[in-house]
Amino acid sequence: MMSDKNYTAQVNSFANVIVCGDEVERVSYTIVFTGSYKECLEYKEVGKIVRKYRRIPEEEESLENNL
Repeated sequence: MMSDKNYTAQVNSFANVIVCGDEVERVSYTIVFTGSYKECLEYKEVGKIVRKYRRIPEEEESLENNL
């Protein structure tokens, strides 16, 4: 049985993603994706992968801080 319930993936300024069972924005979060529960979990997982590979190596980070 398929559910017609919409879920949301919401992100805050620290790039944390939460999946909610409604379309109400949580405090400090913004809705970035709406879909089924499974789709929202997939969106959240892809976000984790992207954040992992977008990390700045420490030597580049120290260079940026010295500008």
